[in-house]
Amino acid sequence: MKYVLYIDYCAGAKKDIEYRDLRAKNIEEAIEEAEKEILKAGIFGEIYLARIMKRYNSRTHKELGIKEEDFEAIMCKRTIWRRNIPENGENEQRVRRSEHKKGICKGLHCYTAI
Repeated sequence: MKYVLYIDYCAGAKKDIEYRDLRAKNIEEAIEEAEKEILKAGIFGEIYLARIMKRYNSRTHKELGIKEEDFEAIMCKRTIWRRNIPENGENEQRVRRSEHKKGICKGLHCYTAI
Protein backbone atom coordinates (compact mmCIF):
# COMPACT_ATOMS: atom_id res chain seq x y z
CA MET A 1 0.00 0.00 0.00
CA LYS A 2 1.51 3.25 -1.17
CA TYR A 3 -1.32 5.76 -0.58
CA VAL A 4 -3.81 6.48 2.22
CA LEU A 5 -6.91 8.69 2.12
CA TYR A 6 -7.22 10.88 5.24
CA ILE A 7 -10.72 12.25 5.88
CA ASP A 8 -11.40 15.05 8.36
CA TYR A 9 -15.16 15.34 8.93
CA CYS A 10 -17.11 18.55 9.59
CA ALA A 11 -18.08 19.49 13.14
CA GLY A 12 -21.19 17.63 14.23
CA ALA A 13 -20.58 14.63 11.94
CA LYS A 14 -20.80 11.11 13.41
CA LYS A 15 -17.06 10.56 12.86
CA ASP A 16 -14.11 12.84 13.52
CA ILE A 17 -11.18 11.52 11.46
CA GLU A 18 -10.79 8.43 9.29
CA TYR A 19 -8.03 6.77 7.27
CA ARG A 20 -8.75 4.52 4.26
CA ASP A 21 -6.18 2.47 2.35
CA LEU A 22 -5.93 3.12 -1.39
CA ARG A 23 -4.71 0.51 -3.91
CA ALA A 24 -3.50 3.08 -6.45
CA LYS A 25 -0.09 2.78 -8.13
CA ASN A 26 0.32 6.52 -8.89
CA ILE A 27 -1.13 9.86 -7.81
CA GLU A 28 -3.63 10.06 -10.68
CA GLU A 29 -5.10 6.68 -9.72
CA ALA A 30 -5.07 7.72 -6.05
CA ILE A 31 -7.15 10.85 -6.77
CA GLU A 32 -9.62 8.83 -8.86
CA GLU A 33 -9.91 6.12 -6.20
CA ALA A 34 -10.32 8.71 -3.41
CA GLU A 35 -13.18 10.38 -5.31
CA LYS A 36 -14.89 7.01 -5.79
CA GLU A 37 -14.48 6.16 -2.08
CA ILE A 38 -16.03 9.48 -1.05
CA LEU A 39 -18.97 9.14 -3.46
CA LYS A 40 -19.53 5.44 -2.67
CA ALA A 41 -19.65 6.14 1.07
CA GLY A 42 -22.10 9.03 0.56
CA ILE A 43 -20.07 11.32 2.82
CA PHE A 44 -19.28 14.17 0.41
CA GLY A 45 -21.32 16.77 2.35
CA GLU A 46 -19.83 15.68 5.69
CA ILE A 47 -16.16 16.17 4.75
CA TYR A 48 -14.28 19.27 5.86
CA LEU A 49 -10.92 18.20 4.39
CA ALA A 50 -9.58 15.18 2.52
CA ARG A 51 -5.90 14.43 1.99
CA ILE A 52 -4.03 11.84 -0.03
CA MET A 53 -0.98 10.70 1.86
CA LYS A 54 1.99 8.88 0.31
CA ARG A 55 4.24 6.37 2.08
CA TYR A 56 7.84 7.60 2.31
CA ASN A 57 9.35 5.22 4.87
CA SER A 58 8.73 1.67 6.11
CA ARG A 59 10.32 -0.53 8.77
CA THR A 60 9.57 -3.73 10.68
CA HIS A 61 10.32 -4.53 14.31
CA LYS A 62 10.29 -8.34 14.11
CA GLU A 63 10.90 -8.93 17.80
CA LEU A 64 7.84 -6.82 18.67
CA GLY A 65 5.76 -7.98 15.71
CA ILE A 66 5.13 -4.41 14.56
CA LYS A 67 5.35 -2.97 11.04
CA GLU A 68 5.56 0.83 10.78
CA GLU A 69 4.97 2.99 7.72
CA ASP A 70 5.34 6.78 7.55
CA PHE A 71 3.03 8.83 5.33
CA GLU A 72 3.13 12.45 4.19
CA ALA A 73 0.22 14.49 2.80
CA ILE A 74 0.85 15.32 -0.85
CA MET A 75 -2.63 16.33 -2.08
CA CYS A 76 -5.56 17.96 -0.27
CA LYS A 77 -9.15 18.75 -1.13
CA ARG A 78 -11.65 21.16 0.32
CA THR A 79 -13.44 21.86 -2.97
CA ILE A 80 -10.81 20.76 -5.53
CA TRP A 81 -7.66 18.60 -5.34
CA ARG A 82 -4.40 20.55 -5.10
CA ARG A 83 -0.85 20.01 -3.90
CA ASN A 84 -0.46 20.08 -0.11
CA ILE A 85 2.09 22.90 0.20
CA PRO A 86 2.32 26.00 2.44
CA GLU A 87 1.98 28.27 -0.61
CA ASN A 88 -1.56 26.90 -0.98
CA GLY A 89 -2.24 27.68 2.69
CA GLU A 90 -2.01 24.04 3.80
CA ASN A 91 -0.15 22.69 6.81
CA GLU A 92 2.36 19.87 6.50
CA GLN A 93 0.94 16.60 7.80
CA ARG A 94 2.83 13.38 8.55
CA VAL A 95 1.56 10.27 10.29
CA ARG A 96 2.99 6.90 11.29
CA ARG A 97 0.87 3.80 10.73
CA SER A 98 1.68 0.90 13.07
CA GLU A 99 0.36 -2.56 12.28
CA HIS A 100 0.57 -5.23 14.97
CA LYS A 101 1.43 -8.69 13.60
CA LYS A 102 1.13 -10.79 16.77
CA GLY A 103 -0.27 -10.88 20.28
CA ILE A 104 -3.66 -9.61 21.44
CA CYS A 105 -3.34 -6.54 19.18
CA LYS A 106 -2.84 -8.63 16.02
CA GLY A 107 -4.34 -6.84 13.01
CA LEU A 108 -4.71 -3.52 14.85
CA HIS A 109 -3.74 -0.39 12.90
CA CYS A 110 -2.81 2.77 14.77
CA TYR A 111 -2.11 6.21 13.26
CA THR A 112 -0.08 8.82 15.16
CA ALA A 113 1.17 12.25 14.11
CA ILE A 114 4.93 12.59 13.68
